[in-house]
Amino acid sequence: MSTKLLNKLALPVACALVLMSVACNLVAPTPTMAPSITPAGLATATVEAPTIIPATATMEATIAPEPLVGVLQVAFTLDGNVHYWAGSSAPRQLTATGEASRVWISPDGTNALFTTSPDESFETLNMVRTNGSQPARNIASVVELPGMGSEGIDAARVLEGVWSPDSQSFIFTTSSGAEGWSFSSGNLYMLNISSGEVLPLLIDQAVEMFALSPDGRKIAIGTPRSVFIYFIEDGEQHPLYDFEARVTYSEAPFVPQPFWSPESVYIYFALAPQDFLQDPATEFFRISIDGSYGDVLATAETGAPLVTSTAFAPVGYLVAYTRQVDGGTQQEVHVLGLTDNINVIYNTADIHEFQWCPNSGRLTYRDGNKGYTLINYDGSLTRLPDTNMTQMRWVDNDRYLYVSAADAGPQLILASPQGTGVPVAPAGSPDSVIVYDFTFGK
Repeated sequence: MSTKLLNKLALPVACALVLMSVACNLVAPTPTMAPSITPAGLATATVEAPTIIPATATMEATIAPEPLVGVLQVAFTLDGNVHYWAGSSAPRQLTATGEASRVWISPDGTNALFTTSPDESFETLNMVRTNGSQPARNIASVVELPGMGSEGIDAARVLEGVWSPDSQSFIFTTSSGAEGWSFSSGNLYMLNISSGEVLPLLIDQAVEMFALSPDGRKIAIGTPRSVFIYFIEDGEQHPLYDFEARVTYSEAPFVPQPFWSPESVYIYFALAPQDFLQDPATEFFRISIDGSYGDVLATAETGAPLVTSTAFAPVGYLVAYTRQVDGGTQQEVHVLGLTDNINVIYNTADIHEFQWCPNSGRLTYRDGNKGYTLINYDGSLTRLPDTNMTQMRWVDNDRYLYVSAADAGPQLILASPQGTGVPVAPAGSPDSVIVYDFTFGK
């Protein structure tokens, strides 16, 4: 493998991470561009044959990792309570009810939103100041939000949520449950932090996946049949791409997860095959938000979509994906350059998730119950030491947080591939669940 080829896969700086699951629904013909896109402008690239990189391959990073500005701040649940940790300080306990389940810290580090569920079915959204100056306050009961409908459901939860870059609002989706099943409500909401009011943005519109733009003004939305843009300021919707529902051979529909370019101009997403038994190819799209430009950057054979994971790198033009091999028990780890169509196979493993570091130069994946493996700048593979590692997330280009799920009790750890981890807080009780979020504040 030439150094020139490898250098193209060690790429520069940007900021967000999106994990995408490729898994699918129903029957239909070839996808068509929405009216906002001219089909004639759609170009399809052919991917070069994959190149296998041995563990001894060398690769120089095109840039040096740059540290993120600010102090690392972490909000996490431990034994059902919300805690806050910053830098080298001791963690501060913010709640004491023992009912907290998930938590999201604001980008400026001043507030933490969290869910509580006394009966583990109907969640409540709450907020607390991270400096501990005020007691936690209730924001809303999920089941009572507009469009949820309490008839015939036995669960109502926050599904996914993200803070706006200015820390003034929180965008989230919800799920409902009935007779042991959980499903998306198809609704999208925005919490105004100043007023505490929850505003319904989209109700009963099959909202499954969404991504807030880096400028905080737009939301890219994926449904089982379309990708579109929602403009927060005026509530307008702009269609980007319509397609027929995918055949999944399961109850779960395929929904594309949109990913924003750093400048909030383009949307990237992966579209699973119409029927993976007939055509195993996944298409990778880039479309401008005004609909003036759209193309298929690459098409790659991924195999069965229900076992395929896809993750766009923060720079946007790299994507990691898996390809099913050996009858579905193993998957190949591919990294594809969407602008030069260089497709590299790094390893074969039982892969469940990807994580890109912020400058897109390193990639980790979880290998079944064996822990996490790191693909280094030089193309070599390193098994991260803690085999009990879960919820691994890069915080900068050389450090990551994770939960060590040891039998004695889970513990939140800050670590680096080059050294041992440092506990953020003492271990929880054996039946405790840790969920965390982090920011670098201001």
